[in-house]
Amino acid sequence: MTIYSQEILNNIKEKINYFEFYQKFFPDLQDNRGKVFVVCPFHKEQVGSFQIDIELGLWRCWAEGIYGDVFTFYMKYYNMSFPEAVESLAEQYGVELVIDPEEQKKRDYKNNLYKINKIICNKFEENLMKDNEAWNYITKIRGFSPKIVKEFHFGQGLDELPITNGLQSVGLLSNHHDTLKPVFTSDRITIPIQDERGNITSFVGRAFRGDESRKYMYTHN
Repeated sequence: MTIYSQEILNNIKEKINYFEFYQKFFPDLQDNRGKVFVVCPFHKEQVGSFQIDIELGLWRCWAEGIYGDVFTFYMKYYNMSFPEAVESLAEQYGVELVIDPEEQKKRDYKNNLYKINKIICNKFEENLMKDNEAWNYITKIRGFSPKIVKEFHFGQGLDELPITNGLQSVGLLSNHHDTLKPVFTSDRITIPIQDERGNITSFVGRAFRGDESRKYMYTHN
């Protein structure tokens, strides 16, 4: 469910000249009406299988079987979420956006959880750099290069975390005999799971010493 009404989406579309919109991405586009074929921007090909309907603003890649409108094209081209694509185009074409208050609350809540995960991810990374055993396990036993460790934000769990509702909400604290304790302690290597925008949605923790009865553990997203 999008946070924007169909009426708002239609208002944006009414402002867009579809030929000028697509010509920004395909400078050689000449025909300003009807259906045209161009080389698909989303995969490599020699013969153009990407069809644009200039009058309706719709597109379809016949080779990949994907299709959409200006919003889905924009989000796919720039690797954005749908709301981000809508917001960007609304700003460009001077359309005021009105978000339902309840949907805004949900959005703010989710963004806050992303921030919490990011903060803890940084702490996990810092902790890894202090533990030679954990570092050697990742780089020497598992064979990951320092570049990969940094790129994918490998870390090491913490034996203590502050007791907060936020950490409970993202699943980094669990109830153990009526006491909240960290899910990923220092006997686990942590790897964050990220969405297409780089937001950390969850973590996976892999045991590398001690009890490996639960080799892998996960938080929810």
